[in-house]
Amino acid sequence: MWTKHSTRSNGSDNLPIVAEADLRALLERHVELFNEAVDTGDYGPYLATFAERAVMRFDDLPLGPFHGRGQIADAYATRPPTDTMALIDMEEIGGDGVKASFEWDAGGTGQMYLRWDADELVELSISSSI
Repeated sequence: MWTKHSTRSNGSDNLPIVAEADLRALLERHVELFNEAVDTGDYGPYLATFAERAVMRFDDLPLGPFHGRGQIADAYATRPPTDTMALIDMEEIGGDGVKASFEWDAGGTGQMYLRWDADELVELSISSSI
């Protein structure tokens, strides 16, 4: 079930707005590429969606934060995830971010906060509960 919010205008004429459908598509693509990377071991296409200046955090693990695509790539190379995920829902946050709930395929749930600049992921924060 998707939570619907309007993202048509944020009151500024200077900032481009990412429509909700675009945020949903970016989120779905992120999860699809993540799952493919876990299944194949090839993180290249997934990592290519991160901006050079991206930041990745884990709220409940003693990892990171990781600054920049290089550190993020090193983190995935050093400790690759072993589980895939399925989206449960999403909520738009501002005009460029989402908070999404997910379920690990092996069990347990979590939340992610993702923020994009155009179609590049600039921020990813993950918390899980088992």
